[in-house]
Amino acid sequence: MKKSVIGFLIICIIFMTCYFIPFITVEVHVKDQVWRVPFASEFVSQNDTSIRFKSFRSAYAIEKDIKNAMMSYPEIHCYGNSFRYDKSNDLSLNSYEVGDGYPTSFVYHYKKGNVCEGWTEDDEIAFPFGAIENQNLKTTPSKAMKRGWFVVKDGYALNPDVFNKFSMNMKHNINSFLRVLEITDEFERMIDIQLLHDDDNPILVKIKDRSGVSKQRYELFTDRMKNNTHIVEVYDYKDKEKIPHAILTFVHKKESRE
Repeated sequence: MKKSVIGFLIICIIFMTCYFIPFITVEVHVKDQVWRVPFASEFVSQNDTSIRFKSFRSAYAIEKDIKNAMMSYPEIHCYGNSFRYDKSNDLSLNSYEVGDGYPTSFVYHYKKGNVCEGWTEDDEIAFPFGAIENQNLKTTPSKAMKRGWFVVKDGYALNPDVFNKFSMNMKHNINSFLRVLEITDEFERMIDIQLLHDDDNPILVKIKDRSGVSKQRYELFTDRMKNNTHIVEVYDYKDKEKIPHAILTFVHKKESRE
C-alpha cells in the first residue's frame, strides 16, 4: 500500500513539475517544416501568417519556454521593428500569443521570407510611406496629402509646406525623404527623393509611372525659381562636367482643387 501511495505521489510530483515549471524546447515537424516549441506540444493548425499548437502544460510554463525557443533564432532589425529569423523555414517570426484555458494553446505569428533582406539603415527614413512599387497611382490628392505626400496637380503645388520643409532639410544636409504625387488629365506619376548616408551618390530618386518604376542615384540636389516656376533638379557628373536633370516643375502656389 505504501509503495502504491509513494508511486502515486511521485507521478503527481512529476506531472505538477511538467505542468508548472518551464522545461525544455523540442523540435516538432509540421509537413516540410521544423518548429522549435515547448516540450509536450501538439500541432493544431496553420495558415499563411501563423501556426497554432496546444499543450497540457500551464500558460506560465509555455510562455517561458517560448521565450527560450525564440532565442534559438537570430534577431534581426529593420523598419523600426525586431524579428526572429527562422532560416530553415525561411520565415520572420514577429510575435507569439499564449491563450487561457485547458489545454493551453499558443500561436506563432510570422511573415514569409527574411523581411529585412535588402534593408539598410537609410530605409528607416522612408519606410513609414511604404515602397513606391506598392502605391496606387490613382490615389486622390486629398488622400495623398493626409499621408504626408507632396501633391502637384496640373502644375500647381497643393501643399507647398511639405516641400518647403523637405527642401530646407536637404540644404542643411539632414537626411530627408519626400514622396511626390504629380497628376494631370493626361498622366499620373510618383517621385521619391531621399538623401542617404552615402558620400559618393547620396541622392536616391525613384519614379513610378504607368510603365513601371525606375531608380537612379545622384550626387547633388537643388531647387530654384525661374519665371515663377519652381524647378527641382538633381545632378551627376560626366568627365567632371556637371549634368543637371530636372525631375519636377511646379508653380509654388496653393490650389485647393481635386
